[in-house]
Amino acid sequence: MSMYFVDDVIVGDGPELTAADIDPDFADILGGDMCGELTIDVDHAAGLVTVTGAGDGCAVSLAGVMVFFLNGPVVEDVTMVSDGLFGGVDFFQEFNADWQFGFDAGWGDPAWFGLDSTGLPTASEIIGGTSVLSLTYGDTLIEDIAWGSGSEGPDVDDVIEDVIEETAVAAGAAAPAAATPGYTG
Repeated sequence: MSMYFVDDVIVGDGPELTAADIDPDFADILGGDMCGELTIDVDHAAGLVTVTGAGDGCAVSLAGVMVFFLNGPVVEDVTMVSDGLFGGVDFFQEFNADWQFGFDAGWGDPAWFGLDSTGLPTASEIIGGTSVLSLTYGDTLIEDIAWGSGSEGPDVDDVIEDVIEETAVAAGAAAPAAATPGYTG
């Protein structure tokens, strides 16, 4: 399993996360070979997030993306525009925009979902295409939301830590695991 992470990035021209943003510490936590690369490009004006994978023949079973914004309009919804991250294989599983300050999306072999404690998925696909997600923004600004007494906003670090922990538990010790990129900006 590998993870890409970038923090405090200003959304602008070009990708906000690239293969250069790999987190070497994450590999030490989970062990195993690192395989597959992801690039994430956020286009606020168009309300699009483009996720592109490259694997050079790398068989991957799971990929996840988390995108969090620290300011700007709240994210009310996320929808799939086109799904080609795994070269057209339908691995897309779910997305969630419940946080108002971002969303997550997940792709994976359906065998990864609903596993019991004794089962491991066996199928993988080549990561090497592009998926595009559309964001629907609300009128409220993230920085104007009342997050609770004494809080200045969402604790993004806690959310990221929880999702990483859940991903690591779901992945277990299986060999073919995908990049799990995270983006905070």
